[in-house]
Amino acid sequence: MATEPNNTQEDILNFLCSHVKLDRDRGLAALEKNLKEPDGIFSDEKSLQELQNSFINLVNANGSAWEVKQGAMLGTRLVILDGRCSDDFCEQARLASLNVMHDDEVRVRLASGE
Repeated sequence: MATEPNNTQEDILNFLCSHVKLDRDRGLAALEKNLKEPDGIFSDEKSLQELQNSFINLVNANGSAWEVKQGAMLGTRLVILDGRCSDDFCEQARLASLNVMHDDEVRVRLASGE
């Protein structure tokens, strides 16, 4: 287990989708920090779009572990709250959350409702 995510999209995604709750919390904190920084890793449109696509793909992937779905849903929520996402992403996120609304894992259902 690593101590802190590096400032790369891959590291943040790995932490968000970790089987360890503490890592998922660290991933959320790192994502939030990088979304707020004007020259953070998601400051340009391309990086933000790649992140959005990654979240949608992780939620929609068949056979994903519940931790992956939960981490992607919580990350999606932060991106939407950041306010820089497209209407298309918001619609894809809405549809993805509806798809996991009846997941076996309660934490995924809670994250989809958020």
